Amino acid sequence: MARTASFPVNHSGDGEDRIFRRLLEAPLFQTYRKAFTDATGLALNLVPAGFGVEDEQWFSNPFCREINRGRSSCGECAKAHQCLGEVSGERSETVTCFAGLRETGIPVRSANRTVALLHTGQVFT
Repeated sequence: MARTASFPVNHSGDGEDRIFRRLLEAPLFQTYRKAFTDATGLALNLVPAGFGVEDEQWFSNPFCREINRGRSSCGECAKAHQCLGEVSGERSETVTCFAGLRETGIPVRSANRTVALLHTGQVFT
């Protein structure tokens, strides 16, 4: 079973946060997430724009979680996630980590701003 993450939401009420919250809670997204996970076995997460890649919730794959447990997280994983977050500002991107796992990020944009990243993967190809 795929592991979905629950990312923190900034309750300051800024526009991007409100959009992110509405997307995350939307029944259409929940239906799509379930259908995607049921069909592929992969987690599908909506990640807030600018979310720190060092958070262990980011890792849906058991291998990734294990090598990033505790304080001694994998520097190569952090680099791959940072790369994914940076290149996904305007277009979808797939990156491959040092261990050969691939993950994909798709920007979710509103009014020419990236408000979230649709994230899946951490799968061997």
